[in-house]
Amino acid sequence: MTVRSELQRLEGHRGRVTRLALTPDSRRILSGGGDGTIRIWEVASGRCSRALEGHKGDVTGLAILPSGKHVVSGGLDGTLRLWNMGTGKAERIIEDEYDRIACLAVTPDGKAGLSGSDLGYLNLWDLASGARLRVFDRHPACSDMNGLISASNREFSYNDSLYNYAVAQTFDPETGAFFGHADAVTALAVTPDGRRAISGSRDNTLRLWDLKSGACSWIFGGRDGGPGSPVNDVAVLPGRSLVLSLSFKLQAWRLSLKKFRRFFWGFLAEQPKYTIEDEALSGGCLAVSPGGRSAFVAVNEDRGVGSYRLRTGKRSEVLEPGESRVSALAVSPDGSFIAVGTADGPIVRVGLDRRARG
Repeated sequence: MTVRSELQRLEGHRGRVTRLALTPDSRRILSGGGDGTIRIWEVASGRCSRALEGHKGDVTGLAILPSGKHVVSGGLDGTLRLWNMGTGKAERIIEDEYDRIACLAVTPDGKAGLSGSDLGYLNLWDLASGARLRVFDRHPACSDMNGLISASNREFSYNDSLYNYAVAQTFDPETGAFFGHADAVTALAVTPDGRRAISGSRDNTLRLWDLKSGACSWIFGGRDGGPGSPVNDVAVLPGRSLVLSLSFKLQAWRLSLKKFRRFFWGFLAEQPKYTIEDEALSGGCLAVSPGGRSAFVAVNEDRGVGSYRLRTGKRSEVLEPGESRVSALAVSPDGSFIAVGTADGPIVRVGLDRRARG
């Protein structure tokens, strides 16, 4: 096992680092924290060049727009904020009056933001105007506990905060569309073409959404073959029609052939292309190499970082277990380093060798 070299330690957050992102040129690291701030770090000097203040509570989502000049953040205060990184000013504040924001993703063109909530909803926002473009409905059983107990024969079970009750009908028999999540949305990703989104949830499912129609078009794994435990993070693999999910195992799922296989969803379990089960996996956070062949994951009870080759499942150590828990990960676009956020506040920048960049 090879442990990579620690290049830098960035200190400034008061408390846990919740999110990390990097500019397209890999020259700046952005971090969101439990202290409600977003900090911009210069990689060359290690200096915090600007702190963006405004959120009241944890920053739960962070995404840099393609131009590299603006960043979108989401928080437990129920707001999305569009920041000008040059001036440090929030150019747009969008309020979700119904719920806290648990996670965030933006479309590849940078025009829309997608947020996930604790109540199971997804919302699509116009970042320029602040308008809510679409609400992606949660599962109807969320507001009806009796519906969980008296579930129909088209049901699937999951272990989470709903105490092992079965979720009622999985899809709407009139429209053929799948119902949405039955618990908090924990992770989001948007496909490179900007047409679909993937969401993970505490309801143990990974779902595929059509951004134009707002319909849930697929639940990965079929009736009985999904992640099997709460999904903590998701990512779309660069240049490949695969989506990666992290629970207490690491799985890669195919994005193609969903319309053809829709008819068989209730009868056949969908098999993931890759499944990595390792006792070191602790279900924390996830980042993907630029080439899409490796995944970086918090391991050993979130006290270290491991790199997994997806094709073989082989793990190598990136950062040895330490006293502080790993709370966020991000790989630089050029693949030269990984940023590791910790529960104590420091961010560790770790160099990656050429093999780990694939």
